[in-house]
Amino acid sequence: LQENLASVGLSFKDVVYLRAFLAPDVHLGGKFDYDGWNAAYGEFFNTAQLAHKPSRTTVTTPGFGDPATLIEIEIVAAFPAPPALFDAKSKTPQLRTYGAPAAPIASGIAVAATAPLYFSAGAVAMGDSVEAQATAALATLKERMAAQGLGFEDVVFLRAYVVPGPDGNIDRAGWSAAYGKQFGTSEQPNKPARTTIAVQSLPQPGYRIEIDVVAARKP
Repeated sequence: LQENLASVGLSFKDVVYLRAFLAPDVHLGGKFDYDGWNAAYGEFFNTAQLAHKPSRTTVTTPGFGDPATLIEIEIVAAFPAPPALFDAKSKTPQLRTYGAPAAPIASGIAVAATAPLYFSAGAVAMGDSVEAQATAALATLKERMAAQGLGFEDVVFLRAYVVPGPDGNIDRAGWSAAYGKQFGTSEQPNKPARTTIAVQSLPQPGYRIEIDVVAARKP
C-alpha cells in the first residue's frame, strides 16, 4: 500500500480512512490476532516520524479461502492538491487507474476532485451458485447505475461479501467468472480496485454474495 501511494505522489500521511479485515490465525488456535495487526499498524501510523492517525475500522471474516491469508486492508487517501494525473481526452477523464496491465483488478484508482461519487449495492438470490447470484447482482447494479447515467467504466471500487460453502471456503472461481464478464474485457476495459471478503451470513438465507460499488461521475 505504501508503494502504491508513492507511485502517485502520496504517502501514509495522506490516508483518510483505513479498513482491515482479519481472518482467524491457525497459529493462534483460530483466534484473531488483533495485537499483531495493531503492532503492524503502529509501525506506520502514530509514530515519531508520522504522527498522523487515520479513521479506522477492524472487522473479522471467517477467512479468505486460504488459511495462509490472514488480513486484507483497504485505504482511502486524499491528494493535498489536485494532481496532474487525468487525461481529458480519455473515455473516463475523472479516473486514473494503476496496477499491472494483466491483473484482473487495479492496485488503486485516483479520482478527480470534480467527480461526484455514487454508491450502490446489490444482492439477488437468483440461482444457488455464487457465479449465478453474482451475475444477477452485477446486472442489477448495472441497471441502477445506468439510471444515473453511469456505467461499469466509471466504477472506482468494488467490494464483494461472499458466504462460505459447507467446506468453509468461498467460491472465488465462481465470483471471478461473473466479475470477468463485466470488467477488464475488450468492450469494458475498466478494472476497479477490489476486495473479496467472506462473511458469516447475509440478510436473506438464500443469498450467497452481496456486492457494493463506488463510481465516479464524469465532470
